[in-house]
Amino acid sequence: MVSDKRIQREVVDANTIFRLTGNWTTASLALLEDEVRHIVAAASSITSPLKIDASEIESIDTNGAWLLSQFVQAFEQHGVAIQRIGLNDEHLSLFGHIYRVQPSLQTPQSDHI
Repeated sequence: MVSDKRIQREVVDANTIFRLTGNWTTASLALLEDEVRHIVAAASSITSPLKIDASEIESIDTNGAWLLSQFVQAFEQHGVAIQRIGLNDEHLSLFGHIYRVQPSLQTPQSDHI
């Protein structure tokens, strides 16, 4: 059975990796919000550095990028170091827009585009 989840969590050598997949768009926002809410609720339990791998995101719009920024911010507020993987030019452009209108957030940099 294929999972409908857009966020897959793995633990490798005590490091957490969140693999993001599928469509991060307005059409899938309800499902994504539910997943993000559950993960963010447990954000304080993750203290080791984590990786967020966005290389399998098929499409993303401004709403999806905003939700992803909230996801990242929840961990950063708990002092968790985050390595971002797979952010492409489309992702970075959307994040740039979000951070211009919401300047309290930091513009993400992909460690491995």
